[in-house]
Amino acid sequence: MKVLYLGRFQPFHNGHAAVLDLLAGEDVILGIGSANLEVVSENPFTYQERMEMVLRSGYRTYIMLPIADINDYPRWVKHVETLVPKFDSVVTNNPRDRELFSNAGYPLHEVPVVNRDEFNGTYIRKLMSEGRPWKHLVPAGTVSVIDNIDLAERFS
Repeated sequence: MKVLYLGRFQPFHNGHAAVLDLLAGEDVILGIGSANLEVVSENPFTYQERMEMVLRSGYRTYIMLPIADINDYPRWVKHVETLVPKFDSVVTNNPRDRELFSNAGYPLHEVPVVNRDEFNGTYIRKLMSEGRPWKHLVPAGTVSVIDNIDLAERFS
């Protein structure tokens, strides 16, 4: 069974890694969203950087593809279907994506949310922007990618 795991992965954190660990043995397609957006504080990492975070974190057996935002909810599922190989179910914590894919007839692959308060991209980006400790919330591979980035510039 092919599972599409959609997310922005801004950055790839321990919650995302936990989901991939739970999906071990499944044929996973990782759809990296907002791949077309410019680097801004809400989206501080490029598609290539996010893909590198996943790879350096030891998750090398997955198909990883960029998913550009189109801001057109009625066309969203069809848009994603044109960008990725055929899939059987969807994993996402985005409520709108869950609704759209469910309405399109895709089963939602349920995985428990792990420590959502801390393993949350918005929270981690806030810590980064404030210069507070964040490295304990992401895999070592993510740290190695981000250590080569000027975070102050990304969050200014």
